[in-house]
Amino acid sequence: MKKCYECGETKPLESFIKNVACRDGWAGKCKTCAKQYSAKWAAQNPKAGKSWRAKNPDRKRLHDRSSKLKALYGINVDQYDKMVYDQGGRCLVCKEIPLSKKGKVGLHVDHDHLSGRIRGLLCHGCNVALGHLKENEDIVRNLLSYIQKHVKETVTDAQPVD
Repeated sequence: MKKCYECGETKPLESFIKNVACRDGWAGKCKTCAKQYSAKWAAQNPKAGKSWRAKNPDRKRLHDRSSKLKALYGINVDQYDKMVYDQGGRCLVCKEIPLSKKGKVGLHVDHDHLSGRIRGLLCHGCNVALGHLKENEDIVRNLLSYIQKHVKETVTDAQPVD
C-alpha cells in the first residue's frame, strides 16, 4: 500500500507506476492522478507534443511501434526483431520476405485470439487469409480440397460463366 501525494488516498502498489528513480521504486502519484495531470498539461500546452513529434519523427515512430507491440502482444521491439531474425525475415506460411515500400520487412504478429499466445510472424496476405478462414481447420481443409480439385482444370477446360 502507498499513499498518493496528489489525492492523499492510500492505494495498492498496482495503482502506481513503477519508477526506479523513486526511493521505493514507485511513482509518488497514483495512475489516476498522473493521468489527470497529463491531460491537464496537454490541454495547456497543445503545441508541445506536436512540435516534438515534428522534430523527432523516427523516435515517434519507434515509440508508437513499441507501445503497440507492448499493448497488443506483451512484447517489446527487441523481442519482435528477434522473431524476425529467427524466421529469416520470412512469413511462416508462404515463406516470402514481405518488404514495405521503404524496403523494410513487414511482418504481422500472429496470435491465438483466445489465449493471446503468439504463434509467429506472417505477411499481411497470410495474416488476413487466416483471419478470413476464421482459424478453422475444417474450412482450411475444404479450401485445400477445392484448390486441389480445380487445379487440374486448365483455362481451356473452364466453362464460360453466363
